[in-house]
Amino acid sequence: MPIARKQQDKERKRQTIIDAAEKLFFSKGYDNVSMNDIAKEVEVSKGTLYVYFENKEELFFAIVLRGIIILTTSIKDEMRKKETGIEKIIGFRKAYYDFANNYPDYLRIYNSFQSDRFDLTSIVNITYMKKAIEEGRQYSMFPVTFESVSDYLKEITDLRREMVNILSNAIETGIHDGTVRSDINTLQMAILLTLLTQNIQEMPYDYKQLLDVKGINNEEFTRNIDDFIINMFTNRDH
Repeated sequence: MPIARKQQDKERKRQTIIDAAEKLFFSKGYDNVSMNDIAKEVEVSKGTLYVYFENKEELFFAIVLRGIIILTTSIKDEMRKKETGIEKIIGFRKAYYDFANNYPDYLRIYNSFQSDRFDLTSIVNITYMKKAIEEGRQYSMFPVTFESVSDYLKEITDLRREMVNILSNAIETGIHDGTVRSDINTLQMAILLTLLTQNIQEMPYDYKQLLDVKGINNEEFTRNIDDFIINMFTNRDH
């Protein structure tokens, strides 16, 4: 069998395994799924799974990556439609909101990824050190085995940074076109808005009840958020 054909078959098998793990994680949650469960779903031996994935955590990262690719693409598409900086900023929030509504399972998985479940700090630090070394810096005092870092996680980290950069660029655009005030730090505001947007999608049930009691539906709450964001980026009064 030609090498190219073998590689294609291997990639198809990898995607089949990810599909099966995704189905189980979505329906049962990460903690309630084992590698044995995934092997049974795919109808392969557990040993075969380990040929493709080091552990369950790496499989989870592969599924998170699927979701964040969808999210990043949606953000780019939405912001590309907008002209001014402030419109792009609102477009960022809208894209995240649409992602939350259209892909709730991926959102739940992504939120779990961002929780304290995984020790991401050391992994992300290793990723940044590797990038620095590749750019010519020397960190010989850090003996790191980079192969231990999941390629999926490295790509997730890169896409998360890209989303912040996209939003930072939108803020810069707004400063230049006059729709965003010029006295703000673009990176700080980009991270603040990202955190705000993410946490809005995780609103606790009792807070939703409080809004319902006051007669504030989801559509009205979303409009109010947009007004708040516009004021935050344009109002010079403190």
